[in-house]
Amino acid sequence: MLLKKDKVTSPFLAEKFEVSRRTINRDIEDICKAGIPIISTQGYDGGIAIAEGYKIDKTIFTSDELQSIFAGLNAIDSISSNLSSEIIFGINFLRRKMLLYLTQGIF
Repeated sequence: MLLKKDKVTSPFLAEKFEVSRRTINRDIEDICKAGIPIISTQGYDGGIAIAEGYKIDKTIFTSDELQSIFAGLNAIDSISSNLSSEIIFGINFLRRKMLLYLTQGIF
């Protein structure tokens, strides 16, 4: 999402991914920890953006690899009764992200 837009707000992301603003804030914090420079500005015309000039190598996974990962995440549903709620939440979160990547042609 941040790769396609200059700036977005936490409420926009929360609504888009159907999670709380707190979850978005935690995710943004994790993205920063992963080394992606995120800039957050408050107030009128504020929002969240990737630092200008930062480029992400989109060739980490091919479209076919992403589809395979997505299929694997979907296959985990058959054993989900044996998994903790945290792991199930993480899998569902990844599944939503993968679906977004696949359907919007980000890669």
